[in-house]
Amino acid sequence: MTVVMNSKNYEVTTYRIEDKYIRNRKPESVRFTSSLTEDLSRRDFTVNAMAYNPSRGLVDPFNGLEDIGKKLLRTVGDAYARFSEDALRMLRCIRFSAQLGFSIDADTFDAICRNSMLIKNISSERIRDELNKILLSKRPEKFSLLKDTGILKYVMNEFTECFYTTQKCQSVDYSIAEHSLNAVKIIEADKVLRWTMLLHDIGKPTVRSTCSEGECFPSYQEKSAEIAKKILSRLKFDNNTANRILKLINYSNLSVKALPESVREAAASVGPDIFEDLLKVMEADAKAMGPEYAEKNLIHIYKVKEIFEEIKSQKQCLSIKELAVKGSDLIEIGFEEGKKIGFVLSELLKTVIKQPELNTYEHLIQEAKNLLNSKLT
Repeated sequence: MTVVMNSKNYEVTTYRIEDKYIRNRKPESVRFTSSLTEDLSRRDFTVNAMAYNPSRGLVDPFNGLEDIGKKLLRTVGDAYARFSEDALRMLRCIRFSAQLGFSIDADTFDAICRNSMLIKNISSERIRDELNKILLSKRPEKFSLLKDTGILKYVMNEFTECFYTTQKCQSVDYSIAEHSLNAVKIIEADKVLRWTMLLHDIGKPTVRSTCSEGECFPSYQEKSAEIAKKILSRLKFDNNTANRILKLINYSNLSVKALPESVREAAASVGPDIFEDLLKVMEADAKAMGPEYAEKNLIHIYKVKEIFEEIKSQKQCLSIKELAVKGSDLIEIGFEEGKKIGFVLSELLKTVIKQPELNTYEHLIQEAKNLLNSKLT
């Protein structure tokens, strides 16, 4: 039960022990016990198997405090048995390593490798939640432990080849995975942004080819988005999150000139609400390629960002909803409801993107009237 005291929640439970686990996740039944040590013995890692009471002091039957001092993750008792009981513990182990910076005990690591296939019995939602915590941690590069333990091929096999595919940048060869995880670490700890950086190049291994420049990855963004869509669907991401990630991947290599009109066109095309995130993606991507590449490209990205900030400060129109006229205004001057309304509003937006000062009711109504009398409508 949860006890609320002074606006804080305290969870209270009776000591218990668990019987045989079903499908490597939940116990078949739970029995109460009067022994605290028995209760602690069912925990996953020694650092989570401690208790404290003012009269008894610290109760630490499995030396968890010592392991904290060593920054070591070690299972309580037999590692193989702990992971076969609850396969999610394997992902939790990697997540704790990423969050806390702890290393994994050799026997514990070996048991994860030998039990890795059991992760197939864990729900997609549980896997997604643990992957989120790994990627949002201070050490998202620990994601590579999924490959080292063999778990990756069961939860996101599409990413495996990224560890074995290189791309040349300046005089340095990076694996796709190394670059992507570096970019994940560079960008701010936001779920959409970090998943975007993880998956933005995932299609490269499937389209890699040789060309006059050496190696190239034609249409890799479209392929990356295609693969990412399957992964995000399989992990049951909500539609809003998945759509933002996919949009950022699709536009991740968008060419934008450092000119106001070009920036307005790009922001209108991508969507002003997501363009700012796209600039963050471009910046992290450049930095993850190394200092020489970054220096050359960041100057351009920062200039585009500066122009975009100026556009926002002047409240220049970047979307149909920001136009000085609405669909209802067009109906009043003679347009019929339907697709033509959307077409005309799109044409008016193009005008305003080129010349922001023309976003006035008078000018746009006159232009709409001209369209009404032309063959375009």
